[in-house]
Amino acid sequence: MPAIRMAVTPPVEYLTELPVDSSTASVHILALCDLDDRARGILEIRPPDDELQSVVRFLTSREAIVSAEVLYADADIGLIQYTTREEPTVYFAALEAGATPVFPVEIRNGQLLIEGFMAYDRLSRFEEALEQTDALCDIRLIKQPPNMDALKHSPNVDDLLTARQQQFILEAVKWGYYDTPRHCTLTELAESLNVTKGAASGLLHRAEEQIVKEFVENLSGTSVEI
Repeated sequence: MPAIRMAVTPPVEYLTELPVDSSTASVHILALCDLDDRARGILEIRPPDDELQSVVRFLTSREAIVSAEVLYADADIGLIQYTTREEPTVYFAALEAGATPVFPVEIRNGQLLIEGFMAYDRLSRFEEALEQTDALCDIRLIKQPPNMDALKHSPNVDDLLTARQQQFILEAVKWGYYDTPRHCTLTELAESLNVTKGAASGLLHRAEEQIVKEFVENLSGTSVEI
């Protein structure tokens, strides 16, 4: 199971708008649980300084938030528990993909930063589930476990690309997108796959990036981070 690192920009997500200066403090979602018609989570802020009460006021001012309160605070760490009526985008997309939600999740510059391990088929379904919510998913790292290093000079395509990325690359080749001259535009390719031009561009770019960096890594023997 590969290690993954990704950044998700939700279409609407109050947690990415918290009044916390990311240059001086870090914010993480430590846990989240489904309560049928609600969800409850715990935020960690390090160091809390004077920001805890402003975060609580911000959360309680949002229509989706049922409650928010400080659970613990000292000079180094502050914990806030909140309950929301809305389904958290990333959490439920992971459940829909059959994957276990990964915590902690860092919140920085309007994005949710996720690191953990996820099977390729579930990662592909996770991407698709996020697409359905109009969230933007930027996969920055897919790394094989150390015990698979011996295979890196002849990688299996399933270990290199997600199923979704494979589908787009195969369709692009089929329709002549990589021919010279091209027999298909990006817009036409997107229409054939029933996605927006932006989504097609992002998926192709991530797949191409993975292929090129795997090629360079095999030539140089040096790990290349996405």
